[in-house]
Amino acid sequence: MKRLHKIIEEIKLLSSQQGALKAQRKTVHLKVERSISAEDASCLARTNSNKLMHLFIAYAQLRGKEPIFPKNIGWDAELVKKFVEKFQVEVVE
Repeated sequence: MKRLHKIIEEIKLLSSQQGALKAQRKTVHLKVERSISAEDASCLARTNSNKLMHLFIAYAQLRGKEPIFPKNIGWDAELVKKFVEKFQVEVVE
């Protein structure tokens, strides 16, 4: 199994959800069947976006790279630390 497999899979899952939620956020000219309300899709997309940002920062730290911190958006160092601790166990060989 790859070294950082779990965090990569979580990033892929959230990224694919973002693509599916993009169509659900539309209120006019919806071309797919609505499975979730536009308001709920918008809230979930924002939550996923925030989680993805923190996961990417944690992923960079686990790889030993200098993460690129967002300039205009606040990020939570405690949440990044929690993700690093969650996925750190996998890195130990």
